[in-house]
Amino acid sequence: MPACILDSTALDELGTPEWRRALLEAGYDLVVPTVVLAERHTGRPQDHQLRTALRATRRTPLDEARAYAAGALRHKVAPTRRRAPSAVDAVVVAVADHVARRDDVLVLTSDVADFEALRTQAANSRRIAVRRP
Repeated sequence: MPACILDSTALDELGTPEWRRALLEAGYDLVVPTVVLAERHTGRPQDHQLRTALRATRRTPLDEARAYAAGALRHKVAPTRRRAPSAVDAVVVAVADHVARRDDVLVLTSDVADFEALRTQAANSRRIAVRRP
C-alpha cells in the first residue's frame, strides 16, 4: 500500500471528511510524523477536528535516525536557498525517505518548493512525489 505523508497543511485538509475518504479509498496508508502535531495542536477545544482526522492516520514518532537524517537534508539544501527549510519540513521528508526504501510515497504539502528541494537530496528521491493537497 503506498504511503501518503501529510505535513501540517495537509493534516488540516484531512479534517474534511470527503477528502479523507478519497485518500483512504485510493488505498493510501496515511502517515503523520508526530512533529507535525507541534505545528497544528493548540490545546484549545477546536483541536477536536484535528483529533478526529488523526484517527484515520498512523503517527510516526521522531526517532534519532530520522532526526539526524532531517538535519543532514536541511544542511544539504540550505546553501541553495535564501532560507533553510524548516526542521519540521525536513523531518517530514526524512520520514518519507525512510518509507520510500520499501514503497512509493506521496507527500502532501502547500510548500512544494521547500519540499522538492529537500526531496531531491533524499536517498530514495525517485520513489517520493510531492504535491499540494
